[in-house]
Amino acid sequence: MRDTSVTLFRASRTAPRAAIAAVLLAMAFGLGGCASGGAGSGSFAMASDGPTVAFESIDGPPPQVFDRMVNVLDSESKLRNLSIVSREGAASYRVRSYLSAQVSRGRTTIAWVWDVYGPRPTIWCCGKSRRPA
Repeated sequence: MRDTSVTLFRASRTAPRAAIAAVLLAMAFGLGGCASGGAGSGSFAMASDGPTVAFESIDGPPPQVFDRMVNVLDSESKLRNLSIVSREGAASYRVRSYLSAQVSRGRTTIAWVWDVYGPRPTIWCCGKSRRPA
């Protein structure tokens, strides 16, 4: 089963990447004029004066996909002046992510949900991507 899920996520590389980009764009637009007092210790992306983001969890993807997502999140956050900090530290925003893959009638459906918690109301992004198996 684990090998199947690795293959399923690998078959649709753009779905998780699109979800990450959508979440980061939603956060960037939602954060408008927000600013943080500085980056916390343990920051992955050292942005100068932007808000901080802590990822509480990213559930569902196999280890290889998870590692790829972490790299994409790091590079995208640098482009958007967001600092990613440890989940144990203080952060302007906290994110939880859930991904799943399901095969039905020879087609793979990858679904994702991103919950973004912060000083403003929670942002909830979700979507599906269907691909041939």
